[in-house]
Amino acid sequence: MTDHLRDGRTPVFTRAAFARLATAAGEAERAGEVLLIVPAAPGTFCAGADLDDARRYIDQPDDYLSMIDSCWEALESGGAPIVVAVDGPAVGGAFELCLAADAVVATDRAWFSLPEATFGLPPISATRRLAAAVGRTRAREIVLSGRRVACDEARELGLVKTLCASDDLLTSAHAIAEALGKAGPHAARAIKSALSTSATDREIAREWFVRGIGGSR
Repeated sequence: MTDHLRDGRTPVFTRAAFARLATAAGEAERAGEVLLIVPAAPGTFCAGADLDDARRYIDQPDDYLSMIDSCWEALESGGAPIVVAVDGPAVGGAFELCLAADAVVATDRAWFSLPEATFGLPPISATRRLAAAVGRTRAREIVLSGRRVACDEARELGLVKTLCASDDLLTSAHAIAEALGKAGPHAARAIKSALSTSATDREIAREWFVRGIGGSR
């Protein structure tokens, strides 16, 4: 079992972080383990993409977007079960990380949001994953409004498997990871590949990146 995203402060997703997650998923699959993603500190999770880091790739949008796609593919379709423990805001890419996972454990401090549309950026792959999880009508409302989905609602929608007290978060996450780890890597990959969501529309994503990230300088 592998713990990840312990960076000492509220994390944001850099391109390097996407690469580390993809690598960790591959290593967990080869080892026949579960990848358990935990908060860096109590009361936190992840604030989404690091826009300053993304702007470094404004002239190489396909390189940046390919790494994101590779990360979600490794998590969603790979042979390692993915369990995410959330103890604070899961925004943008962090919400999509939860949607690509096999199980999410959350506390009452957790909430989820895809705010991109409120400043003109369509979160294409996240929208598709959310629609697959909660249905198109609910997904439209959540994505178009960019509103917060509280932990209780996330549980009712099936986005969160288990709600627990903050002190019990890691214990609950490890218990779920142990249960999911009973599937072998080959079986897990076949099952997850059959259920995977189409990742992205590259042309729309490229426009999102160039206009949105570049235009926000």
